[in-house]
Amino acid sequence: MIESQIQANFLLDELPDLVFIVDNDGAIQYTNKCSKQLLGKKQLVGTQFSELIDEQDLKRFPERPQDWINWRSCYDFPWEVRLLLESGQSQLVSGKAKTISLPTDSLSDFEGVLVVLRLVGQPNKLNLRRDLLLSAIEAADSSIVVADMLQDDEPLVYVNRGFLNISGYEVSEVLGRNCRFLQYANDQVPSSHPEGKPGVVEIEAAISAGQKANVILQNYRKDGTPFYNELHLTPVYEKDLLIAYVGVQNDVTQRVRSQQQLQEREQTLSSFLEAAPTVMGVVEMSEAGVAHHIVTNATSKNFPEPAPQVDQVLKSTVFTSLGLSIAAQEKWQFALKQSLKNQEVVRFEYEIEGREGQQRYFRAIVNPVPTEAAVALRYCYVVEEITDLVEVEREKALMGAAIENIRESVVITKPRLAGEESPKIVYVNKAFTEITGYTEEEAIGQTPHMLQGELTDPSVLARL
Repeated sequence: MIESQIQANFLLDELPDLVFIVDNDGAIQYTNKCSKQLLGKKQLVGTQFSELIDEQDLKRFPERPQDWINWRSCYDFPWEVRLLLESGQSQLVSGKAKTISLPTDSLSDFEGVLVVLRLVGQPNKLNLRRDLLLSAIEAADSSIVVADMLQDDEPLVYVNRGFLNISGYEVSEVLGRNCRFLQYANDQVPSSHPEGKPGVVEIEAAISAGQKANVILQNYRKDGTPFYNELHLTPVYEKDLLIAYVGVQNDVTQRVRSQQQLQEREQTLSSFLEAAPTVMGVVEMSEAGVAHHIVTNATSKNFPEPAPQVDQVLKSTVFTSLGLSIAAQEKWQFALKQSLKNQEVVRFEYEIEGREGQQRYFRAIVNPVPTEAAVALRYCYVVEEITDLVEVEREKALMGAAIENIRESVVITKPRLAGEESPKIVYVNKAFTEITGYTEEEAIGQTPHMLQGELTDPSVLARL
């Protein structure tokens, strides 16, 4: 029916090109005279168009007729396929397809695809190389887009499968649009794009200058979820005319979020470090034994100046900045070697003499920090002044010695606790053991009741 109606016109039969009309299922409904003569087949109507294509090209040829129309349209290239001849050989042809609607004798019109092909004398090696290149681009995991700089608003004219996978859009939803729609959630593009958004200013400046750009943008997928997009823009020139921009995009959301978390941890650690009342620092020591600070906190910056006799035994201002005497530097040197050699925490105490001649006492903790570099060794340290603690301990020792040697009996107990009849003894001196005959071990943990007997005066106890 379709063939008889078209042949009545005689126009398509006189064309030197191959003309096919195919229904939406891919079956041929009409062929012109040139097609029949070239293919050498008596019966083409009713045959599937895909049966005419060489097996080598059939692998890349779209199955549905609706897809033939847009095949290669993103690249503005014509088809280039090989048709099978009756002789078994193949003939290279070039052309395109479009949708058509034709009236019929029935109540409904015929809907199908018009295919017009032209003979190609020799295979176009350039196009074959383009096919290979485009296939590689289409298969790439990275998102690749091309923007036409010669059209108004610089629309996208090509996107690969990687872009569709990242963005969630379909080809029909993005071609012909400026790629700035990715900058807004749920595709809500305002009348004017934002100013000052990170990365946008750099892109606009690069495009204005026709230069390359490499930025990280926060973009949005079709469903509104945000992601971080690492964009590489490359200009394409033709005889000094900027004709296109190629954009290669990678989803770096995980990397950016990891960096943000690391920055947050560093800020938290820095805040703690600056607020800490103790002296803290991170030191890197070379194989030659020369050390330098990487990090110091605020307390270390206010550390007292060293005494005049300080010497640089370890060839480092790190230790002189801590006010170390020669003896103290030797302790540090020993502790560092032990810590770095055994990769363990080392605790030690040292003393220095201040500017006014007073002795000052410190407790230090050195901890090795694992690094990938083999040429440098790092460690962190914490230094706490314990001068007041040492003086208190000395006073306690002196008082203890005095109490221990006086002739009067001395007993120290805990305060009475709820439910206890009498407080427990925690200390007795030597005079107590001599007077009472109880040893220290026998008295500790008991109560003063242990000294009471039949002759103890109850009135004295009541007064106590």
